Amino acid sequence: RTLLLTFFYRYMKPLVEEGHIYIAQPPLYQIKKGKSHWYVYSDAELTAKLDEVGRDGTTIQRYKGLG
Repeated sequence: RTLLLTFFYRYMKPLVEEGHIYIAQPPLYQIKKGKSHWYVYSDAELTAKLDEVGRDGTTIQRYKGLG
């Protein structure tokens, strides 16, 4: 990933500066409670969101990625 970003930054800098190239960050977890759902991107964010919405009746889905 870093090698590709270095290439784009070095040889296609305007694309990076204009926001056309970026690192996609998929969520680690999906939290469902009733009809609502949220995506969180870290363990700390998961804990904070669970404290906010409550843990009773909550379903947590962990996304592992491709590997």
